[in-house]
Amino acid sequence: MGCQSVEGVYELYLLEALDGEEREELRAHVERNCPCCLSQLQEAAEILYWLTQSVPIARPSPAVKSRLLRRLASNHA
Repeated sequence: MGCQSVEGVYELYLLEALDGEEREELRAHVERNCPCCLSQLQEAAEILYWLTQSVPIARPSPAVKSRLLRRLASNHA
């Protein structure tokens, strides 16, 4: 796997959204300490961090939370 074949999937890798084979190929490539990919991976991590910090925390209303918990309980019963 070369750098060009992994371009644009760093965020997906960090979010664990790649399928097993693609994830393992990228992991192996990064573990070879490719300076280009390590830099891109760091940049992707920073982007994801700032995105998570820019979104307000959503708190469900008590009614929504109660319905969700009941549905979860009924699915496990």
